[in-house]
Amino acid sequence: MAYDLATAAPPPAPQQRPALALWLFERGIDYREAGRALGVSHEIVRLWCLPFGDPDRVEPRKANREKVFAYTRGAVPPDSFTPPTTGARA
Repeated sequence: MAYDLATAAPPPAPQQRPALALWLFERGIDYREAGRALGVSHEIVRLWCLPFGDPDRVEPRKANREKVFAYTRGAVPPDSFTPPTTGARA
């Protein structure tokens, strides 16, 4: 069966994720390894790294944000877990 690019639906837009997700990906570090280093479960790290719009996503507590900052040697700042704003004001 041939795939017709002219009638194919466009791919979905990429979903923005916290900086930790990219940092781990670029270094080939899985959630289990990161969890061990941070003193949390791999599932918690996975939930931290979900896209900002995902209803299952959770933000780390302040103490864990500081651990992430130290673990990444400052590459992932504590405020990077907060969803970005669009600049629109209510």
